[in-house]
Amino acid sequence: TKLSNPIMAKYFDDKNLYDLIFHDVPQPKTIVRKDDEAILDVDYNIIDIETAINKCIEAKNIIAKPSVGSEGGAGIIFWDGTKDNIESLYNILNKNGQYIISEIAGQSPILNKIHKDSLNSIRIMSLMDGDEVIILSCVLRMGVNGNKVDNATSGGIFCGICDDGRLKDVAYNTLGKVIREHPQGGKLSNYIIPNIDKCKQL
Repeated sequence: TKLSNPIMAKYFDDKNLYDLIFHDVPQPKTIVRKDDEAILDVDYNIIDIETAINKCIEAKNIIAKPSVGSEGGAGIIFWDGTKDNIESLYNILNKNGQYIISEIAGQSPILNKIHKDSLNSIRIMSLMDGDEVIILSCVLRMGVNGNKVDNATSGGIFCGICDDGRLKDVAYNTLGKVIREHPQGGKLSNYIIPNIDKCKQL
């Protein structure tokens, strides 16, 4: 059985297409898009840099992320309107390449308690067999030590999630080191991730 279509898979790597492909799935609000020389609004219309700047200022806090090839948190830039200057925003919008610039999403109080400085994300591995989707595993990725990203290759750790949402006893880093307590959040198995069934259903 062929498990994946490599031609279709490349479209799922472009985060600037997510608003089209996953229009019915909640996502962080897109502010602007960068496609090489062009700056686009949320509806894919070309806009000038001043309009883009104003949209980013209005959003106050943004994250600029390469829309393709952003594995491991590479190339991510944060801009905080309360402390970063407009010049740094111009520099972000003048970068060549493909970027998606969006609002910084919030997270549940439980995920905040584990590590508040990063957006800690649930990764669900699934297998599609005909029309049936089989959930193979759920993992929580967590930032550590004040890092803003949760990627393992950027120092983050990951921990399996049990069927009831409780974190497993141990987490790992990218080198396979066993971690029993989050450096900022304490014993991992004390945490129950909310709404794990809804995540699987989604």
